[in-house]
Amino acid sequence: MAGTKRGEARPRTVPGEGRAGERAAARGTSRRGGSSGPASQAGDRKALADTQAALVRTEALYRVVTSMAAAESLESLLQRVVDAIAGSLPAHRVSLFAMDVEGETVTGHYRGGPGGDPPADIGYEELMQGLAGWVLRERTGTVSAGGVRDPRETDIVHERRVQFGHGPMIVAPIIYRDRPLGVIVATNSPGDREFDEDDAELLSAMARHAAVSIENAQVREQLRTARDELEDRVGQRTAELAESEDRYRRITETMTDYVFHVNLEDGHVAGTRHSPACVAVTGYAPEDFDADPELWLAMVVPEDQALVLEQAREVESGQRMRPIEHRIVRKDGTVRWVRSTPVPQLDKGGRLIGYDGILQDITERRVLQNELAHAQKMESIGRLAGGVAHDFNNLLTAILGNAELAMLDLEADHPARVSIAEITKAAEGAARLTRQLLSFARRQMIEPVPLNLSEVVGGSLELLRRLLREDIEIVSALEPNPGIVEADPGQIQQVLVNLTVNARDAMPEGGKLVIETSNEIVTDEYLAGQPEVVRGRWVSLSVTDTGQGMPPEVQAHLFEPFFTTKPQGSGTGLGLATCHGIVKQSGGHIWIHSELGQGTKVTIMLPECSSQPAGGAESMQASAPAGGSETILIVEDEASVRRLAVLGLRSLGYTVLEAANAAEALRIAATEHDIALVVSDVIMPGIRGPELATRLRSLRPKARMLLTSGHTDAPQGFRDADGNPIPFVSKPFTPDRLAHKVRAVLDGE
Repeated sequence: MAGTKRGEARPRTVPGEGRAGERAAARGTSRRGGSSGPASQAGDRKALADTQAALVRTEALYRVVTSMAAAESLESLLQRVVDAIAGSLPAHRVSLFAMDVEGETVTGHYRGGPGGDPPADIGYEELMQGLAGWVLRERTGTVSAGGVRDPRETDIVHERRVQFGHGPMIVAPIIYRDRPLGVIVATNSPGDREFDEDDAELLSAMARHAAVSIENAQVREQLRTARDELEDRVGQRTAELAESEDRYRRITETMTDYVFHVNLEDGHVAGTRHSPACVAVTGYAPEDFDADPELWLAMVVPEDQALVLEQAREVESGQRMRPIEHRIVRKDGTVRWVRSTPVPQLDKGGRLIGYDGILQDITERRVLQNELAHAQKMESIGRLAGGVAHDFNNLLTAILGNAELAMLDLEADHPARVSIAEITKAAEGAARLTRQLLSFARRQMIEPVPLNLSEVVGGSLELLRRLLREDIEIVSALEPNPGIVEADPGQIQQVLVNLTVNARDAMPEGGKLVIETSNEIVTDEYLAGQPEVVRGRWVSLSVTDTGQGMPPEVQAHLFEPFFTTKPQGSGTGLGLATCHGIVKQSGGHIWIHSELGQGTKVTIMLPECSSQPAGGAESMQASAPAGGSETILIVEDEASVRRLAVLGLRSLGYTVLEAANAAEALRIAATEHDIALVVSDVIMPGIRGPELATRLRSLRPKARMLLTSGHTDAPQGFRDADGNPIPFVSKPFTPDRLAHKVRAVLDGE
């Protein structure tokens, strides 16, 4: 070939070149000459050899085709192609490189022949740099001689050929409809037989047959894969459907809601299905509904039937109607609230073919909703009562304070002292009523203190009488020297009120209510009946009525929130639950003993404590409050209360500053450096007392804080930024009581 350098192999392609052309020329010369001499005999032998060679190639091609036809998979087919070619060509090693559908990635390397596997696999890029890339680009097979460098391959590929001991080579592309499927490479070791064009033609023919078989195998693989995926999807969907049906069946069989389905044909009921819960909700069995098609309406209370019929008409028209709530009469005669939710089922043409529905028993929920509404109403009343009590306590503070100041200015025998004492007495009674109102509203600060239980009960009797009707007699039997207990007086009054109201409702035809207190010593014999009580000294409070009594099954639920035996709208069911919580918070126990027709007795046990009750008004007055010289800032929006506090503290020697609101107090604190105590109302316009305490801490960290209020929304008390409790004095207070509290806070008590 022109331009070929010395030492390089001359490229040879198939067909039409080399010895095949020479043989054809020789055959033509023999025919033209017609000689039967030695030359003619040689030509005949040559023709016979060519015929035999063609027969061998045909047989080899047949073996390859037969072997490929027996392959069961694409992998098996590719290996059979390699093995058949290795058995048909005089090659040391045969390799088939399979490619993906784009012809850009080697997906498999199949090997055959006696030479064994090469030292390493060949990647796509390296493959395309050699003769394999050339034949794929040219779409034709080729032969390369051994021992010399082929100009169609790169230096890297040539060096690998030398490194791996490759000699002569023939390469044929596997092409199907101009799409490369792979390439076949047959090699011999250096010094072995050279390949010729006949070998290349045979390999190309094998590659063409292999291309068809590979394409068919790939199609079969794709079909098999698609079939398997389809079967998997069908199997999965079948299993999911079966699981869904089983889950639906289990849900409908175990759920407490009544699920039903109605099939319709030409607007008439053709069949129904009912879940087992229909018995629990309605009392009727599925066969009862099948036997009486009108039972679904007949069990609805007459007042609600119009609503149910309206829903039925909406469903029959194919509309999706919102759920409705109505009442039904169960088979046993009881009335229950239910929630009905039908869902129409339409065919593709929009025609109603049936409907599904759920019937839920919502009786308990309706009761809870009503109780919640009642509780919210009571909470609103409580808030209103608390607000009224707050303003009323401000007025009482001014009345009691000014009455006390007036008494200080009068001589002991002054006739006006009697009138002022009556004013004080009346104001103190009003203060007690206000405390009871706050206790009802739960706006009173919880302050457990040592107290005499008999005194608390005795002081509450007048209030309790107002709660009873005239046909109920109240009798008290109070221990004159009861042990001292630690509890919040307001909470104890709350317990007495709740128990009295319950007793009143249990005696609709009148009766007797007995309230008793006594000292109890718990012994081992006592513990046998009440094991939760520990040994020691206790104080007992009991409330007994001569009412209707309660059966054991009712007594088992008495302390549960919202449980009540009263008619709907007559109670929240929180009375005894509140009593239970208060008693337990005080470290005590509560029991109820009741018998039908014999009445009820509620017993409360509170542990006796070693402390003594705080001194009453008499002891408070007996010891005059100590004064001081510290600077005190009074923050109070009610002018009369602020004036009273200022006058009382100034009379004791204190330097008193005053502010009508928190903003004014902050301005004063910014300039006054000697403030030792700030006395602030809790509820004020703008900044409230607890927030003012936090802000003042940054201005005057050494100043102490005392909060006052007629009621509070934080019954557990207030705390500063460090979590320490802030001292509190409730309204109404007198100058004397305020002075004692101020001195105690300043002294750190």
